[in-house]
Amino acid sequence: MALEDEPEKNLIKAEKTIKTEDNLSFEKYYPLIEINKSPLSLRFIVPALDSMEIIEMITKLYNRRFEKVLGKLPLNVKLLVAKRKFPFYILLEAEKRMLKDEEFKKQTPMNPWWSIDRLDEHYNFYPTKPANGEKYTLDDLSPLSKSKIFHLYPSYFDFELLSATTDRYNIYYEGKKRGHEDHRLFSGRPYYLYQISNILELWDILSNNLSNSQVNFIEEALTSKLREWKDLKDKNKQDIFRRFAEATLKDAFEDKWDELRDETKFFLISSTFNKLLLDTINLFSHVIKGGI
Repeated sequence: MALEDEPEKNLIKAEKTIKTEDNLSFEKYYPLIEINKSPLSLRFIVPALDSMEIIEMITKLYNRRFEKVLGKLPLNVKLLVAKRKFPFYILLEAEKRMLKDEEFKKQTPMNPWWSIDRLDEHYNFYPTKPANGEKYTLDDLSPLSKSKIFHLYPSYFDFELLSATTDRYNIYYEGKKRGHEDHRLFSGRPYYLYQISNILELWDILSNNLSNSQVNFIEEALTSKLREWKDLKDKNKQDIFRRFAEATLKDAFEDKWDELRDETKFFLISSTFNKLLLDTINLFSHVIKGGI
């Protein structure tokens, strides 16, 4: 993977070595297998451990190359993880099921998620109403502003671990969210592509402050409580769960909790409500490790 203006510079630094049988020498190679490449899609196989680093690289390149048309030209990213000898045709079928619904191709009323400090006079106008198959007039467009709702085309990110061939049937959607019961209960997938930075930041906080057992403690405590309260109808349910989540995080972080910034504490607690915390733990502790 390289930039257009620096084609000789490969951005994937994780070089591997392979020993040839004829002379027992070592040869460097990049662990990337391209399946297909077209203006509409790109599919390739990489080691699971490198997957999020590559996805982060792709999102940064996308944000830089297409900064003037963000919200107009979406890029969906799908991550499927499986063991080495997993049937290839099942992977391809699972990929086709992911983010295939028409809902992911429609405009969404939302605020711009990117910085609008550097506005462009030619690309600065965005629609304030859905297209509905019609052409826009100047009255339908407005200069970009954080205070307005625009009808944008967001990019999406979803992931899945395929431990068995039947796991592909767990990939379906209801109302732009995963439809499987466990996904609805414990997960907020799929996410907007720009939320990848939040996922990486969350994992950086967890992995730099907690052991594997402490991370597992958070996951088990939150999932157990969500399952226990699945059918509970109580107007104070959200407030009680917030206090439970904060107590769980304090127990896991121990003395390090008081050393965290208030913004970090708020970020951790709020991520328990939108399931981002559980999805982040699942992604790094189970999905990626499940492919090793």
